[in-house]
Amino acid sequence: SFAWRQGLANLHRPNNQTSAVMLAIGVGAFLLVTLYSAQRMLVAQVTGRAGAGEPNFVLFDVQRDQRAGIAELIRAHGLSLREEVPIVTMRLTRVGDRSVEELRAEAKIPSWPLRREYRSTYRSALTDSEEIAAGSWQDRVAADVDPIPVSVEKGIAETLRAGLGDELQFEIQGVPLRTRIASLRKVDWQRVQPNFFVVFPEGVLVSAPQFFAVVARAESAAAAARLQRGVVERFPNVSAIDLSLILNTLHSILSKVSAAMRFIALFTIITGFAVLAGAVLGSRAQRLRERILLRTMGAPRAQIVGVVAAEYLLLGGIAGLAGAILGVGATWALSFYFFGTPAAIAFGPVLAILALVMLATVVAGAAGCWGIFRSSPLEALRAEA
Repeated sequence: SFAWRQGLANLHRPNNQTSAVMLAIGVGAFLLVTLYSAQRMLVAQVTGRAGAGEPNFVLFDVQRDQRAGIAELIRAHGLSLREEVPIVTMRLTRVGDRSVEELRAEAKIPSWPLRREYRSTYRSALTDSEEIAAGSWQDRVAADVDPIPVSVEKGIAETLRAGLGDELQFEIQGVPLRTRIASLRKVDWQRVQPNFFVVFPEGVLVSAPQFFAVVARAESAAAAARLQRGVVERFPNVSAIDLSLILNTLHSILSKVSAAMRFIALFTIITGFAVLAGAVLGSRAQRLRERILLRTMGAPRAQIVGVVAAEYLLLGGIAGLAGAILGVGATWALSFYFFGTPAAIAFGPVLAILALVMLATVVAGAAGCWGIFRSSPLEALRAEA
């Protein structure tokens, strides 16, 4: 229609500052979409870790003779015991035929995997947070096997520049332990459960010095608090961690940070509307002449209002759509390259943000032009004379 054609043509009016207005509004829309989508993705991820059925209570440093008492205490408080994970503390001493001291002197491998204490475990099966990336899983071996076939997390194997078949030598309280990488695992470290860099098969570490991590599920904060109090009273050496409390704290922090950043995005959009108001006031005389010409040619007031509405609807729509597309792309890039999680973009809120930006642009533009519509063409011509 004429209103849409004329509104699109008005974007090219001299001194209309269309590029500056689009840039300011588009950047605000981009920030709003990116921040909202990233915040929603992170909050959903944190909330999912504390969702129904996920373990949310962990007890560390449980000794062998305390396992039965801990299990009894957990059941007495109405919690469900999920698993008991043995943990053996060891240090890495050799990678292949090179000692850790040599590798640290060369500085080709980061120091943290060479200096850290490895808390490893042994079991006969993979957990639901793991999958084999290469090699074959070893479930059980003889106690005197040498070297011991182990499964190593893929990321730390790459950091150590080790692969399938390479040997790693560990030390447990002065006792050397030769191992061979039999498989590489991909591990979902974001799962609320004990995960390990190195997993041994059953049959070799049963008699090694070790403690246990007990994972349970508490259905309420009150039940978790009662269990924590009971553990402190009966087993003072055991550390109890309520993961749901940590996840709730993270949720609260993310919400506050997101609120502050959304304010910054809204401030950017307000700045864009200030630029828009300046552009409207700067082209007021041109718009007045255009209105006089259209009225003289017989255009009704409703059609002139439609031209202005179409102009600002297109202005807000193009700027908001460009910002929304860039925001979706930025959210995907953040999730893939920075957070390492699948992108979960809700297009409903993105479309709502786009609609609000378009509506606000139309309202701001129409408000700036409102005085032009109220006077008659004759009064406008007298004022020009």
